[in-house]
Amino acid sequence: MPTPLSPVLRVAITLALWLFSLVELLRFLALAGAPALHGPAFAEHGALALLAGLAGFALWSRARWAPAALLVFGFVFAVARLLDALVLGIRPWLFALFTALAAMILAVVLAAWANARRSRLT
Repeated sequence: MPTPLSPVLRVAITLALWLFSLVELLRFLALAGAPALHGPAFAEHGALALLAGLAGFALWSRARWAPAALLVFGFVFAVARLLDALVLGIRPWLFALFTALAAMILAVVLAAWANARRSRLT
């Protein structure tokens, strides 16, 4: 079993997720007020804001579904970056590909850590 990381790291990851959620929510609200509604970008920022907030809450409260929330957030983040690059054309495609790959790897590592941490607490 992996060595559990400190509670300080859990709080730091939670705060980072909540900050990211706030930034994505502001982008979502800015797109909501735009004259030309961009459907994919609008849905992307809304989903990222919601999932980052839920993942942060799940990690904070040590919920049973925290690993699943982290995985879903990571994979939706990866899809959003690829959507930005390949469909909307607002990101370089190679950078988006590497970012998506890093997001999926980090999501799996964090979910495994959260699962090991939760199982040690019970």
